[in-house]
Amino acid sequence: MKLVQFEPLFLRHFRTEEWPFTYHNHNHYELMLISEGSGIHDLNKEQRRTNTI
Repeated sequence: MKLVQFEPLFLRHFRTEEWPFTYHNHNHYELMLISEGSGIHDLNKEQRRTNTI
């Protein structure tokens, strides 16, 4: 599935224990903010652990 973003800025806020989205790609930039806990971001087949500041 390929999503096309037409809006200049799209914000989504939610809490989850597990990322609910399957592997996908974008035609736009993605900014993720983790407000609590930690996570692993998989980007271009490279995993990076992220934590709150």
